[in-house]
Amino acid sequence: MTDMTEQLRDATRQWPVPRQSLVDLMIEAADELAQQREALEQCAEYFDDRSDVDTSDGEPVANKEMRLLGVVREALGEK
Repeated sequence: MTDMTEQLRDATRQWPVPRQSLVDLMIEAADELAQQREALEQCAEYFDDRSDVDTSDGEPVANKEMRLLGVVREALGEK
């Protein structure tokens, strides 16, 4: 759980919470999520450039980068 989540929970426990405090926390959380999304998009680009299919016993097998690309794309909601 992120610090932002904890701050939002703490704020809601002290009801009524000043509206501006909640708005400020939500803006901060949105900024944090945007940074995390950007990092995941950069990871996806990195893994996409390096993804390939290897063979094992004559069968195609995704390399590590291709498997990680799938995980990152899923986290981004692309799959």
